[in-house]
This record gives sequence, structure tokens and C-alpha cells, in this order.
Amino acid sequence: MGKMIMDIRFSLLAALLLCCTWPVYAQAATSPAAIVIVASGSVQALGEEGFRPLKRRSEVFVGESVLTGPDARTQLRFSDGAIVSLDNDSELLIEAYQRNEEEPEKSKALLRMVTGGLRSITGAIA
Repeated sequence: MGKMIMDIRFSLLAALLLCCTWPVYAQAATSPAAIVIVASGSVQALGEEGFRPLKRRSEVFVGESVLTGPDARTQLRFSDGAIVSLDNDSELLIEAYQRNEEEPEKSKALLRMVTGGLRSITGAIA
């Protein structure tokens, strides 16, 4: 009987911890990695939902690619303050972008330039 009560207490504690921490993980997964500050011409994001047009103030998320058309350019401001400018006919994949203000050494950014060209001004994640 005592072991069963301990198992129930442990299960309740685990469920409580999951409920308390879940919103933090959900928020981190849905917060944007970058915001579009300039979009000229055909600029799109490609993610799990397919293509969507990007314009000024559009959000871009981890796992998405930003694509510019033949006469297009865009600038993105990332959550750490970095600015990336994409030339025409470019594709930039945001594989990972996580800023940790409490422990900056645990921050990470992984951007993959698939095609085209870019210019960048680094932010807090250097």
C-alpha cells in the first residue's frame, strides 16, 4: 500500500511539473526567430504549411526557408538583434535560432544559405 501511494504521488508530481513547464516550451516553439523589416518584390517563407508571402513585419520561424524572387530583396531582424539582408534569387533556411539571455553560451544559431547571397550584421549570438 505504501509503495502504491508513493507511485501515485510521483505521478502527480510529474504531471504537475509538465503542466507548469509546458507553456514555456510551447511559447519557445511558436516565438519567431526573425521579423521582416524590408520586403521588396516576391519574398516568401516555405515551411510545413507550404509557401506564404512575406511583407514588412511578417514573422519567420525556425524550420522555415526565406526565398526571394528574381527582382526581390529582403532584410530580416533576428531575435538577438542580428540583421540579415538577402539578395535576389536567394534561399536561407533557419535550422535553429535560440537565444538564452541567462546563459548566453547556450544560445545557438544555425542558418543555411542554400542559394544566392546575403549580408549580415551579427547580434548577441555571434
